[in-house]
Parts: sequence; C-alpha cells; structure tokens
Amino acid sequence: MCLYPRLFGPTEETAGAARPFIIHPQVVVEPREDRATARLRVTLSVFPPLLPALGYLGRAFEQAVAEGPDRYRGLIGNVRLEEETVVLDLSARAAPLWAGPVAVTFETPLRLRLKGDLVVPERLTPAMLVHAALRRARALGLPLPQELAVAARTQAMRLAFDRAHLRWCETRRYSSRQDMLMAFGGVVGRAELDLTSAAAVASILEVAAITHLGKGACMGFGRIALHPASVAAAATAPPHPTVLRQDP
Repeated sequence: MCLYPRLFGPTEETAGAARPFIIHPQVVVEPREDRATARLRVTLSVFPPLLPALGYLGRAFEQAVAEGPDRYRGLIGNVRLEEETVVLDLSARAAPLWAGPVAVTFETPLRLRLKGDLVVPERLTPAMLVHAALRRARALGLPLPQELAVAARTQAMRLAFDRAHLRWCETRRYSSRQDMLMAFGGVVGRAELDLTSAAAVASILEVAAITHLGKGACMGFGRIALHPASVAAAATAPPHPTVLRQDP
C-alpha cells in the first residue's frame, strides 16, 4: 500500500487519527566540545500500523542525510537503526512502574488548548495532562479500556501539582507547507505529583511519556518524563528544551 497517507495524510481513512510516528531531534554536545562541533541525534518512534514500514523509514532518513540542507549536513552522522519494542497496550500492562511522589519533567514545549485558549503554566493541572494523554492514545489507535480511562479522569481530578517550576518557552519551527518559520510555544519545566492513590493516572502518564502530548507531538514537542521526586527536587531550574530550528 502507499505509505504517504499514513505518514502525511489526512485522507478519509486517516481523518481524526494522529500521525503514527514521532521524530525527536536533540542536539548533542560532547564534553570539551562547542556548538560548532555538535551532532544532531534524531530518535524515531513508530506506532502501528507503520511498524512493517520501518525499513522504508530508515531509508528515508538516509536520503535526508545525503540530500538535506548544507547547513545541517555536518550535524548529522550515519543512520543506525536500533529497534526497541515497547508494550503500549493499556489493557495488557501490568501494575504501573511509578507510585508515590514523582516528578513530571516537561522536556520539550507542551502546547495544549482548553476551550480554544492556550494552557499557560499557571493553569496547567494533572487533569488536563490526563485528558490530553487519553486523547492522544485514542488518536494513535492504542487499546484503551474504558474503565481505565474513567478511573484516570476521576483520580486526576483529586490531584494537584506541587513544587511546580513551570514556564512558557517560545520556540520556532519551519513549516514546509507555508515555507516560513513559525512561532511555537509551550510549557516546560518540572512539577511534583503524588501518585500514591492514583494507579490509573500513573499508567496513563507512563504511556504518555512514550507517545508525547499536545500539538506538534509528531515533531518531538510535548515530551514528558517521570522521575523519583527526591531526585528532581535538587534541581530547581527548568530544563532547556530542544529547539527544533531557530533563526540563523
């Protein structure tokens, strides 16, 4: 079958579905190196039904390295496929890995909308995070038991972030459709969350850490990570997010 609709859609078949991949670029600066000698590491996550096409996607990256813009060619090395399989079937997952106090790190800008308005750091709640995670799971076609979704929503309404160090980060992305740089901002930083009595929320957030959340997820935005709260408490400054592209 033609892969184009699955990758770039939308078509009648793929309308309402999320693009089943995530391209997550990250600039890597080794010790004793500067930005001039930095490398660009790109992680590709592929979700069903594109898994059989992994070889084609690897070849597409090889062509992008060989034929890409001169300004980025020096940043990109050889393409190496390292397959890692992760179980995303929420109906088959065992007990959540995380329980008790955890820290949620928003590693790349999380861009959510609530009733048409962008969610700013001061308004972000665990319930919004769970709602976005459930919506993302459905859009990707992941198995999602109804009872788990209901339990996660109910538990999330009782939760609140603690020791939140969140801020708005404005980045830029290049739109090939409009052939221009566009502002793209979102929430970054850290916040603690007590999941002691919220196993369903923990399960949903564990999957969200793999699928990313919000607008631009397929381009690497909305990446979250879970850490032990005691480890993250020592760091008070929010992390620097990945900038996908910026002005020369």
